[in-house]
Amino acid sequence: MEAGIQTIEVNGIKLFEKAAMPNKSEYVGSLEESACFLYMTSGLNLAIEPMGLTNLHATEGLLKRCGNYVSQFVTERGSEFCEGVAIYFHPDFIKKIYGNEIPNFLHREAPSYNTKKIASNELIQRYINNLIPYFDNPELMDEELAALKIKELILLLLKSQDRTSILDFFSELFASPRKLKLKDIVENNIYNDISTEQLAFLCDMSLSTFKREFKKTFEETPATYIRQRKIEKAKGLLTSTDMRIQEVGYHSGFNELSSFSHTFQKVTSYSPSDFRMTQKNKSLN
Repeated sequence: MEAGIQTIEVNGIKLFEKAAMPNKSEYVGSLEESACFLYMTSGLNLAIEPMGLTNLHATEGLLKRCGNYVSQFVTERGSEFCEGVAIYFHPDFIKKIYGNEIPNFLHREAPSYNTKKIASNELIQRYINNLIPYFDNPELMDEELAALKIKELILLLLKSQDRTSILDFFSELFASPRKLKLKDIVENNIYNDISTEQLAFLCDMSLSTFKREFKKTFEETPATYIRQRKIEKAKGLLTSTDMRIQEVGYHSGFNELSSFSHTFQKVTSYSPSDFRMTQKNKSLN
């Protein structure tokens, strides 16, 4: 198997996609006027969106609405790639396969669900396994078969234990998406290990516009503000918990222990372990 992405298009519309991604690779993408169901067949997908982070493990699915996102991939031990399948829901195609009308069961008032995690489900797993062979024979997927496969997935999702929230999610396909404010997106992702450029992308802004608006909102540069928030969280965890130093770093937004230790010492003049010991000594006095 090689790393890469295979797609199946019908009438110029991308409807199905299969990806094999190397360990610690990233994918930056955007869903424009569509939504998708993403299913991991192996590995871990750290799906980062304006609403925050979702950890998506093998045999779990994620319903995603339109918008920008960053995916980070971690392979299982002994595996070379993370693998996943995406099925795309285009409102016009959904209406077409239901006779150019919004189905009654999807036509309802709903809150804004930008993402919805779907627990491991044997029926959906079988559906994905039956879909995978078509990526080696994409010419077999015509419009009629694609319509049947998408309708089948919708019905399977509606038979899951999350039926109500899934109904709400699909009804949002036919409504204007709710746009989050910069402050909300930053707060949702402040402890995720993403770059300033990626955070700007989630906010759907150029880097220069993002930095300018960030300074207006937080009165600090992105790098300074985010670093300080991460270190403040780390200080709290070091003081109030017995977590290992590496765990403290991870929960504070640092994936590498070396990066956490270096940044912590630069900001506080203490190593994380020395800071913890100092705080313990203070509490004893």
